[in-house]
Amino acid sequence: IWSTNAGSVTTATANVSPIINATYTVTGDNGGGCTSTQTVSVTVNPTPTITVNSTTICSGTSTTLTASGASTYTWSANAGSATTSTVSVSPTTNTVITNTIYTVTATDINGCSTSNTSTVTVSPAPAQPPGVNPDTLYYCLYQNTSSLTATTSGGAILNWFDANGTPLPGAPTPTDNTLGTTTYYVTQSIGLCSSGRDSIKVIIVTRPTAVFVTNPTTGNIL
Repeated sequence: IWSTNAGSVTTATANVSPIINATYTVTGDNGGGCTSTQTVSVTVNPTPTITVNSTTICSGTSTTLTASGASTYTWSANAGSATTSTVSVSPTTNTVITNTIYTVTATDINGCSTSNTSTVTVSPAPAQPPGVNPDTLYYCLYQNTSSLTATTSGGAILNWFDANGTPLPGAPTPTDNTLGTTTYYVTQSIGLCSSGRDSIKVIIVTRPTAVFVTNPTTGNIL
């Protein structure tokens, strides 16, 4: 017979579920009046505490999720069922902000397992600026140029770049002292998400030379 904390069962086995370390006593009888008592100690290991990051990204990009606090890890199917502590995911969205939930199940060195979830919020990337028109501008050499302009949509912010893709502090004013074509780029961004780049070409051409024709009879300039 088992001790009361094991349910006082009279079978050879007792099913117990302690939440802290516990000791159980069992007394056996050989049927002839001889008894013997033994104790069994059960050690309860704590469930591991698993931490995993959540984040916000833009549609079309990826992010790395990292779990810690255990020895082995298994991620949910939408994370590729990876068995590493880190995993790269690329959830997408088209027009609205969406949340994608990933689950990781972790096991510590004692064989104790638990699960935790990560939420990746995906924001849609805005469209290219709608107001790049015209997309090609012509100026004469040494003609005063104006700052480039574009319009936005949905409360977005414009971002300007030079021909090498280097960010500019604001809308550029093209130089007018060099012949040729210079390309500038503009995007619009909402929060951390930016659209694809639209281009504006600025072409500096030679200033035309005036030609005067004189009437041979009167001497007047035609």
